[in-house]
Amino acid sequence: MAGISFKPLPFTRSDTRRMNYSVEKLIKYRPPFVANAEKEISKMLGGKNLHSLEVNHAYVTGEILELQSNGDNAHAKKLLSSPLYAAGDYKLQPELFCSINTAILKCYGIMDLRGKKVLQVASNWGPYMHYLKHEYGAVVSGVDKNNIAVKYAKAGGLDFIAGDAGRMDFFQDNSFDMAISHNFLDSGYLGIFCFNDIYWNPHPFMKNVIKEIHRILKPGGVFYSQNEDLEALGSACGIFSSISRLEFSRFDSVEILQK
Repeated sequence: MAGISFKPLPFTRSDTRRMNYSVEKLIKYRPPFVANAEKEISKMLGGKNLHSLEVNHAYVTGEILELQSNGDNAHAKKLLSSPLYAAGDYKLQPELFCSINTAILKCYGIMDLRGKKVLQVASNWGPYMHYLKHEYGAVVSGVDKNNIAVKYAKAGGLDFIAGDAGRMDFFQDNSFDMAISHNFLDSGYLGIFCFNDIYWNPHPFMKNVIKEIHRILKPGGVFYSQNEDLEALGSACGIFSSISRLEFSRFDSVEILQK
């Protein structure tokens, strides 16, 4: 399958200043919703702290691998749906999104998102969406299959949905100004977390997600994708009219796709 070429965007001194600004603001962003997330989510899952959940996570992972080796994918998929399997994701903090934040600053100049509708796919409990809502006035939404993470996000005032990013029929066409995805559309990640057709070949699922993102974006809307496998998808990415890449390092880049 032919890949798609991304037009490189020059990383300038202004971008360095934007990056430093993003890191500084995001690290300092610690309202109770963010500061208490690990503790409160741990309680929701019946753990004393995140460390105790990670011990359980290691056990669940071992069980999944054993079931997989025995060909019992049905039970493996059931364990994969357990919130304990995503215990590490609860450590998400706003500063992990500094590269996307810098890319948005580069594209918008002044980050005026007041009233703009922003969607994050695989949003977990939404630390960055909370930041965009309260610091910039964005109207944010999130989609994640983790019911516990979505429940915590909703308790914090975020409009999140427990659902499948590959089938977002709960959103209307042309309804979002911006979408973001962070370390989700990656064949290695999906190969670990998914089974059957998706496990062996994640590209059909990834294409569905990208097509859904394209559908729900308004004309001229932008999809920001950080550290993901979009280059290999070829035709799915080709539905966007403009595609570029901002590289921060060899291992950190943001793809910018405009409808």
